[in-house]
Amino acid sequence: MSLGAANIDVTMWQHRPQINEVSELAREMGLTEPAHIQYLDAGLSNFNYKLTYQDGDYLLKCYRNGLKAKSLALQKKLADANISNAVIDYNLDKQVAIFKYIDGSHINTYDLLTNHKIDQLTQLLTQLHAFNENGEVMNLSDEVASYKTLTIYSDLEPKLQDKLAAIARFPNHHGFCHNDLLQSNIIETQQGVRLIDFEYSKVNDVFFDLASLCHSLELSQLQSAYMLDVYCELNGINMTRMSATNKLTNYLYVYRALCCFWYYEKGFYSQYSALNELLKAD
Repeated sequence: MSLGAANIDVTMWQHRPQINEVSELAREMGLTEPAHIQYLDAGLSNFNYKLTYQDGDYLLKCYRNGLKAKSLALQKKLADANISNAVIDYNLDKQVAIFKYIDGSHINTYDLLTNHKIDQLTQLLTQLHAFNENGEVMNLSDEVASYKTLTIYSDLEPKLQDKLAAIARFPNHHGFCHNDLLQSNIIETQQGVRLIDFEYSKVNDVFFDLASLCHSLELSQLQSAYMLDVYCELNGINMTRMSATNKLTNYLYVYRALCCFWYYEKGFYSQYSALNELLKAD
């Protein structure tokens, strides 16, 4: 199947597929019977399985909220640039995709206690943000407004609007962004750090990705400041540290609010509650 087919936005996999279903899907996608199938309990948007073969491992992903062919076509290019894992094939009708499995571990907060790890991530983001993809630009106000019907929206709206107004006063620094830099989407391998799951990727202000990284990896103020200094120097961003920090802080609140809305809308109430308490304390 050629990458770049038309997108389809359907919800199919509402229940976790059984092992026999996964085996059948693998065969339908042109693979042989796997020697072993392992369900990967990571990520909230899709069902993921590791397929083990003698010649290597694959990741089979069943999409719960619609497979986006355009994102997969883009990930193919990112894999060629050693930013992500390779897309092997996908099936729009079945809402399933197969990727080359990345053998590594998720970066966690303990790992990032060294500046060297922060340097690696900052360099990878610099490479991603410079990626030449002239697509749709994320409108942050529209993203926030899309959750207006939620009952919890009014609790956060006043401060959210203040933060959005503050962001609008800063200069834009657009780049091609991942927009969902959770710990589970950052993999450390022997070949270097790789990013996975580009379903929400599009052109955005790079400070959104930086804020996402600060939140997901629970960076301290010193670590955040170091990351910001390195990123601004690498990318020629001419801002004082105070101004850059203020911009990052505003983006961090908006990012957390968007995550809070998403968790609540999808029914992940424990994650919502923890994040909501963090926003109240801000």
